[in-house]
Amino acid sequence: MYKAVVSGYIDRHKKNRYLPPLIARFLDTHWRSLLLLTYAGEGEDSRQWCDAIKTMEDMIWSVQIKEDAEHRHRLFEMLPGLYQRLHEELKLLGL
Repeated sequence: MYKAVVSGYIDRHKKNRYLPPLIARFLDTHWRSLLLLTYAGEGEDSRQWCDAIKTMEDMIWSVQIKEDAEHRHRLFEMLPGLYQRLHEELKLLGL
């Protein structure tokens, strides 16, 4: 059951978006492991789960083409926080 829920979240977020192969592999391996661990331990309603999903959404958005200055500025502003969240969440996996 956990695997189906996690796969559903990852697949929905990847659908119809170009992802660099490195990011796609990262989501399918490391991020999948993090989501499975979080779902099994904390549940789908937990803050940790919501944070992991938000980080995944931001990571996917960050690698999409930014065609206007507003989106590029948003990316520039969010990168330090995204990096910090990725670092903290990956520590849970020992990475």
